[in-house]
Amino acid sequence: MTYPQLTPLDEAGFKAYFLSHVTLVLLDKAKGEVLGTFYIKPNFPGRCSHICNAGFLVPPNARGNGAGRPSYLV
Repeated sequence: MTYPQLTPLDEAGFKAYFLSHVTLVLLDKAKGEVLGTFYIKPNFPGRCSHICNAGFLVPPNARGNGAGRPSYLV
C-alpha cells in the first residue's frame, strides 16, 4: 500500500520498477535469508539527479533487528 501501483506487480513488473537503478540486498549468509533491500533512483535527470527517491522492503521476520543500522552492515 505504500508504493504507487494500483495493483500488485508481476515478477517482470517488479524487476522493472524496483531493480531499475541502484539496489542493495542485505543477506544473512549463515541462514541464507534476505534481511532487507532498498533502491535509490533519481526523480529527475541531469543536474537534478541528486533529488531522489528510495524504497525499502524488509520481510516481517527481519523487522526490528537493526538490519538498517550502519554497525550491522560491517
